Amino acid sequence: MKNEADFMEVELPMDLETPIVTKDYDAGAGKAALSPAVMAVTVVRKNRCYCTLLLLIALLLLSLLGGVYLYRHMINRHRYRGFCGVPNPEYRSGNMGGPEYLTEAVEIDDDYEKIELPKVEGNRFGHVLHDFYLNLSAIIDVESHRCFVMALNRSVVQPPRSLLEYIIRSMNGDYDLNAVTVEENYEVEKEVTDMSSVGYFIERECYSYDTYVLKKSPTHIVEKRGIKKAKNANDIEKSLSFLYFDGVIHKLKIAPMMAL
Repeated sequence: MKNEADFMEVELPMDLETPIVTKDYDAGAGKAALSPAVMAVTVVRKNRCYCTLLLLIALLLLSLLGGVYLYRHMINRHRYRGFCGVPNPEYRSGNMGGPEYLTEAVEIDDDYEKIELPKVEGNRFGHVLHDFYLNLSAIIDVESHRCFVMALNRSVVQPPRSLLEYIIRSMNGDYDLNAVTVEENYEVEKEVTDMSSVGYFIERECYSYDTYVLKKSPTHIVEKRGIKKAKNANDIEKSLSFLYFDGVIHKLKIAPMMAL
């Protein structure tokens, strides 16, 4: 059994103008009685705990609201991944022995279209990307690790929702699949040195490739001679041809690349 002499009085510093705090041991009850000053300190600590708890709850609510907003934003985006096919005009005309249909893997979002170049004779391996936010198009030539960027021709390229509607209705037999054919000729104008200028979608596809800006060329591409050849071995002398469907059947040709 401990004596009352074993318990000491506790005194707070006087410069804090705090009254003396004592713990009087009640031998009969076996408990220590807290002075008003000790109870005041306890209340302050509890208030701080409540403030921290409220702050954590507020942060949790903000996180939940942000997650709900992001989820609804992603759900409301109209994204389609699938395949589409149209009759191959080269096959029907007898100029090409390739497949009867141009079959492409496509990815369509609110702001862009990504179209795989169909596997036909004379076509290169890669895909086409249309950025409707920046009004740019790009041909990603995976075969030679190059990208060609040009202005988006909205007069012939169908916007994402229209192309998606065309694909769905064509699959249901509502549209005639004999698409219009458009031929376009381009030549290299300059090399892209700042990839941020071509926007997020194209930069994502072309960041590790040599990228060039194209401009419209005369109707008939002229093979230039007597000019220093392009700086890279991949920059070959012959012209490049691409065939794909993006609402119309595009037959696009790029003139031989020379030194820039």
